[in-house]
Amino acid sequence: MKKIIFSLIVFLFFTQNILAKTKIIKDTYYEGEIQFYDLKYNLPSGKWLSLGKHTETMGEVPNIGVSCIDFVQLENRLYKSGIQICEIHTSGSYTGYIGMYLNKELTDGRYDSCILRPEYFYTKLWTKGMTGNCFLTRHVDTDKRLNYPDDPERTATFLKKFIREYQVTVPKTVLLAEHFYYSSMVRDKGYSVEYVINPELFGAGESLYGEENKSEYHRANISNYPEKEKFMINWTKESAKRHIEFETKLNARPNHKLNFKDLNLSSFVSKSITNNSGESLTKQIIQLKELYDSGALTKEEFEKAKKKILN
Repeated sequence: MKKIIFSLIVFLFFTQNILAKTKIIKDTYYEGEIQFYDLKYNLPSGKWLSLGKHTETMGEVPNIGVSCIDFVQLENRLYKSGIQICEIHTSGSYTGYIGMYLNKELTDGRYDSCILRPEYFYTKLWTKGMTGNCFLTRHVDTDKRLNYPDDPERTATFLKKFIREYQVTVPKTVLLAEHFYYSSMVRDKGYSVEYVINPELFGAGESLYGEENKSEYHRANISNYPEKEKFMINWTKESAKRHIEFETKLNARPNHKLNFKDLNLSSFVSKSITNNSGESLTKQIIQLKELYDSGALTKEEFEKAKKKILN
């Protein structure tokens, strides 16, 4: 009898987990929270068109799979924003190797890393042993990314096919926030999220230059464009809040979490969240509580920021 009860409990547990996962269908719109394998992710406001699933490779790493899903938002066939969520999974026997490989890429990657580069606006990295936690914001030259990326193995075939099929007009510059967390102490899987926006459609004004080094969003140039600099700072702070939520959803250990005290998030109120919506107000308070729980805010800062939101 005990075996039957135990089997039933196990069956119900796994059935609930399976049902909880979102079935992602290409050319279908999604909004709100989705679940991709072990990651629950809140899609930003609006409806998101699914481009379906695809797989990527990690070059020299054996027996490692990378499964991704992509979502986009369009405005009159103009690219507005995009999200790519990827899971890096192993057979369970390569967790140590993948941890070392990923941390090497985060610190010493030839083409991309989580160490501040000229084209990066902000980076924050924590690595130790087999754990890596990375957050960064940057601008992207879309023509370069699509047609002649720095990394010759990084093709944009999947994205170019979408652009061709949907006849999409691509902006010359987009802003990107990247989130990554992997720890063999938590699970034998890693997750990354890339969130990209067309700044022109989010109130930043027309992008003047597309070329990576000449862009007004380049860290060496941005101080000459105060409004663009202000927009980039706000984008980075909004993205940092999303990273804290990302860490929470993945059950990142407290000592693995990034410290964003330098961004002064307690005094930052996102433009995407207004007091006109009860649901949005609740969400903002929840996000603020997550900042407090993560240690990013003191109790005094939390109470002060909550009062500012409610007023």
